[in-house]
Amino acid sequence: MGPFYTSARQLQCRTAAAQKGTMVQGHVCRGTGGPKGTQTAFYPSGALKQFYPARDTRIDGVPCRTNVFSGWVELHENGRLKSCLLSEEWESKGTRYRRGTRLEVAADGKPLPPPPPIAFDPTGT
Repeated sequence: MGPFYTSARQLQCRTAAAQKGTMVQGHVCRGTGGPKGTQTAFYPSGALKQFYPARDTRIDGVPCRTNVFSGWVELHENGRLKSCLLSEEWESKGTRYRRGTRLEVAADGKPLPPPPPIAFDPTGT
């Protein structure tokens, strides 16, 4: 395991970056070149908050995609999935979600409804 680079506030690690993939609280977090690479974030309690998986993974049964531009994974402080980009089509209680959808999940594990689409104003006003 390569060294972690951290940004600290009151001696609490809030973010870290590893030089190579590193296992953190049961998840392999992507490492890409130290402090200028992808970041892994933590809650003040030390629980894993946000990371980029080293490869596609399943969290709480949800297929999560890795992608350095939009494939971050967020966890609730209780360790359950909060948000991820789906790596494949997925269904929950009769609702189907397309691959590539950013899925938002409540702390109790229930998927949240998607946000309403943003209206496009071609005039720019």
